Amino acid sequence: MRSSAVLGAAVLLASTLAAADTPRVVDFQAALSAGLLHGPLLQRAEGERDEARAQVRAAKAVLLPRVTVNGTVSRLDSDRVLGERVLVPATAVNGNVTAVVPVVNAQAWLTLQRVEQGLAAVDASRDEVRRAVARAVAGAYVAVVLRQQLRDVSARAVEVAEAHVGLARARLESGVASRLDVLRAERELSDNRSRWAAAQAELSQAQEVLGAVTGEGVALDAAGMPQLGKLPTAEEAVGALGARPDVRAAEARLAVAEREVKDRWADYVPQLTLQAQPFAAAPATPTVPNLGWQAQLQLGWLAYDGGGIQARHEAAEARVRQARAAVAQLKLTGTAEVRAAYAALSQREASEAEARVSARLAQEAAGLAKRQFEEGVAGNLELVDAERAARDAESAAAVARAALAAAKVDCLVASGVLAGE
Repeated sequence: MRSSAVLGAAVLLASTLAAADTPRVVDFQAALSAGLLHGPLLQRAEGERDEARAQVRAAKAVLLPRVTVNGTVSRLDSDRVLGERVLVPATAVNGNVTAVVPVVNAQAWLTLQRVEQGLAAVDASRDEVRRAVARAVAGAYVAVVLRQQLRDVSARAVEVAEAHVGLARARLESGVASRLDVLRAERELSDNRSRWAAAQAELSQAQEVLGAVTGEGVALDAAGMPQLGKLPTAEEAVGALGARPDVRAAEARLAVAEREVKDRWADYVPQLTLQAQPFAAAPATPTVPNLGWQAQLQLGWLAYDGGGIQARHEAAEARVRQARAAVAQLKLTGTAEVRAAYAALSQREASEAEARVSARLAQEAAGLAKRQFEEGVAGNLELVDAERAARDAESAAAVARAALAAAKVDCLVASGVLAGE
């Protein structure tokens, strides 16, 4: 009796504290939007895309004129003279502006095109991160809903057990039941209170996880089972596999690798550069006027580099083979993932339907056992077993509902539909 009272007080205190610090309730779409807005993984992907865009600008800069401004001031201890003629003045000031313009630089042009093409791969990788974030948010959200339902089942079991204890005590006072019946009822009540406290703790943990994956940084509560909409068929999901972000990213990387092999002719093209330089000098000399300019057209061609070009070509071809294998592997695993997800969904639907029927029958059996106990037809053990079976069946039904929702999420993620778009 004393331990039961202490546990009841602890449960009441936990309820009061939970009510004082109630997590904010969000629906599934709000949680998903928060994850895609504040999620650290997506912010990292955004940074990678910004870096790729900066690399495109850097590749463009190589093809634009390069201008440098130079200036020198020279001071000697005295003029250098020959007779009365000053050959080198003690103080000389020189300045020039040099502009270098690439006229022919095939390698730089093709590098720019490959970098721009690689940006598409970065964008597709970012979309794959969005898909991963959506999957994590959906999983955490469903976990919160499951813990809510298990807590509610435990709360209803506590109410039923309390009623059972009251009934057993009343029958004891009337001389119909024994002290053993009361002890069994009180033990069942303590067990259900313990289950409720554990379910509440697990719910709090799930709420913290949901807050973490959404990037909110505070515990979040779910507003009910997510409405995921209509699923595509398994055939449609397999047919649309090429549009999945991870497959698109792999194909984009393959295209970049193939382009590098295709553009290897540029390694043998000479480079032509124009350099123009206006200058000013003071004082003027016989060979350097006060103002002037000069221009050069420079041609460079790499005749031999010790086999480095050939080695780079072989490495590029190896990267193409690796990228092709990666695409093929992704399509194979993606197809298997879709088929497995839809097969599991079919089984989860059947499991949830049976668990629902089981819970309904268990509730009916518990109600019948209670009436028979009140009438003196059934014993205390039959009632305890029936109530326990009803509680367990209702918990199993909650687990089956959550598993069905998780299976639907897996189908949407595998088909590429749930990608946070």
